[in-house]
Amino acid sequence: MQTGIAFEAPNRTIERDARNSGARPSLWTVAVMREGPMLRFESTAFPAAKQEDPETNPDMVAKAVADWLSVKLNERGVHTSGVFSEDFGWCVGVPTKPREWYVACGRVEGRESAFEVTYFSIGSLFSYFFGRNRAAQNLNRLHHTVKEIFSSNPSISRLSEEA
Repeated sequence: MQTGIAFEAPNRTIERDARNSGARPSLWTVAVMREGPMLRFESTAFPAAKQEDPETNPDMVAKAVADWLSVKLNERGVHTSGVFSEDFGWCVGVPTKPREWYVACGRVEGRESAFEVTYFSIGSLFSYFFGRNRAAQNLNRLHHTVKEIFSSNPSISRLSEEA
């Protein structure tokens, strides 16, 4: 699991890794970003939507995966806060305490029907140090549920996991 530092300001986030902390703490809210395991799979059931590519980096289209996953998570009782684009793909927000988790969905570069899904959370420095066990439990539950959703879909093949 990787950890980085993000400095949040109104309407934008400046990401920094733990070695490069040049922002002034008095003006910024310090947050810790953590990443979880990665799932990879193949499927032709999630075609790219028209006009999807400009909302992410080129070829990172996976809005159909994120929309579908958001619905499936809600059906299993995991509340989601919606789907949004980032430069690296499409994310599903999963509000939990002490930190909200995000499921990031993207297409494997150069492969029309290959996708990858990973997790990240952003929380305060306080939640990182004092909510570590609970956040890890939330990630484990979320990862197990997501993996189960993908495993139970017959249109998904070659599901694999990387730590």
